[in-house]
Amino acid sequence: MTIGNNKDRHGMRLVGPEDIPKSDSSAENSSLEEKIKILEKKLEEANAKIEKLEKDPVTELFKFNVLEEKLNDSIEKLNFEKKEGKEQRPPIYAVVLMALDLDNLKEWNKYGHPVGDEALRTLANSLRAATKEEDRIFRRGDKSDEIVIVMEIGKDLSDEFIQKQIFERVKSVANNGFIEIGEGENKKKEPVTASVECIIIRPGGLKNVTEILSVVDAKQVKDKNNPENKQERINKARKALGLPLIEEDYSI
Repeated sequence: MTIGNNKDRHGMRLVGPEDIPKSDSSAENSSLEEKIKILEKKLEEANAKIEKLEKDPVTELFKFNVLEEKLNDSIEKLNFEKKEGKEQRPPIYAVVLMALDLDNLKEWNKYGHPVGDEALRTLANSLRAATKEEDRIFRRGDKSDEIVIVMEIGKDLSDEFIQKQIFERVKSVANNGFIEIGEGENKKKEPVTASVECIIIRPGGLKNVTEILSVVDAKQVKDKNNPENKQERINKARKALGLPLIEEDYSI
């Protein structure tokens, strides 16, 4: 092969870089960017449709039918298997499950279901403000006044810290909301309150979703059915709003 004249030993001209058709790289890049934008838009639309199917239309919380999948994911992360010979930090150290039940939904609904819906939305918004974006909040059915929160604890925190710093904060914020009902001179503020309980799951602990919900539900129902607890939280919220305190047979 002769390098000078770019021919092989038979005198045939060799193909060189100059023979490769030149492409307009800027046009190709532009076309590729457009395709990526179209795909991204389609992905956003698909995710929006999925989210719409997963979210409760009244509160915009996750629907209860996706809880099992998301809770199972958290439990799996909690009980991950370490590889032999390697020091591995666990993905999470605990899963916290909170169960809430809105007080007086039947009373709210006496003013019309939109008022009951507004009370639920107020509670949902309070919970969003008290939790992180990665925490998951679920409504237990389209006619339910019950809510479940699933939190993954990514730091090695004690049960006492979780109870006092995380659970108590959520509990406090959940009972800080209010809505206005009535019209004109009859318009008044009423606090939105809820019973709240939680359980803390550690590695090797509860794994079955039904069992987990059963345990936290039992704690929450006990609190819900305690009239002294209910009266105390409602009066605390009313006092914060400057409203008169209530008796045990209170109705909105």
